[in-house]
Amino acid sequence: MPPLASLRAFEAVARLGQVAAAAQELSVTPGAITQHVRRLEEHLGTPLTQKDGRGIAVTEAGAKLALGLRRGFAELREAVDAVSEAVSAKPVTITTTPTFATYWLMPRFAALRAAFPELNLAVLPTPALVNVANGEADLGVRFGVGDWPELTSHKLIDTGYIAVAAPSLVGQGELTVEELSNLPWFAEAGSAEVERILAQSGAPFCKPSQVTSLPANLAIEAVRRGEGALVAADVFVQEDIAAGRLRVVSTALRAGTAYHLIHQQGPLRAPVRAVRDWFLREAKKKAEH
Repeated sequence: MPPLASLRAFEAVARLGQVAAAAQELSVTPGAITQHVRRLEEHLGTPLTQKDGRGIAVTEAGAKLALGLRRGFAELREAVDAVSEAVSAKPVTITTTPTFATYWLMPRFAALRAAFPELNLAVLPTPALVNVANGEADLGVRFGVGDWPELTSHKLIDTGYIAVAAPSLVGQGELTVEELSNLPWFAEAGSAEVERILAQSGAPFCKPSQVTSLPANLAIEAVRRGEGALVAADVFVQEDIAAGRLRVVSTALRAGTAYHLIHQQGPLRAPVRAVRDWFLREAKKKAEH
């Protein structure tokens, strides 16, 4: 089989009738086109072109080959276009924790849709660890230090975890470790942050019956009403603390951590790259304010 570059060069010359025009179309020099055609003729053992005034004409063998190449390249383009359209039509799937979805993504979701009105987006808010490395989602948001193997990570928001409760539940004074342990707690399903923050504070872990699993948006509303305490990323409860709706009852869990955007290593589909870059731009805007 002759080199594809030689076949492309000859097809362009046969169609356009000029070496210079073929060179311009393929973004190479006229000399490179001439060499490709000559090598193709040597490979096939027959002339394919001949001079025709100021242009180039094809021989009988060249005409036959040019026709076949035009048909073949057209089928290749159709196949590539079909695959490209199928890839573009596939939803961009984003997995994130319910907390991040509630307090960061959804307030910006209208802007995301406006930026990419043609994209099919799928958001999976779940506390479960979705396997982004295996392609179960295109993009993911995870909390940690950003050291996940087989994944590329981009820092979005620096934050640690703190425990908060309403002043109507805990008052304004400092809580003892026993009082902290005896509070009713809310947590996302599968989360161990309540246990961690109590251990860090030196408090014994409370009874499992004292911890109620709720989605993030429901948990924060219950905590605002004074129904229990919650371990949350400090960035998401700053407004409540500033307004006096909540107060900090334990601090500095996992200092130096952040929310990260993750995806597979290697090339990404164009729509996935576009959404990834949008996330990074939005995070940068937030950090600059």
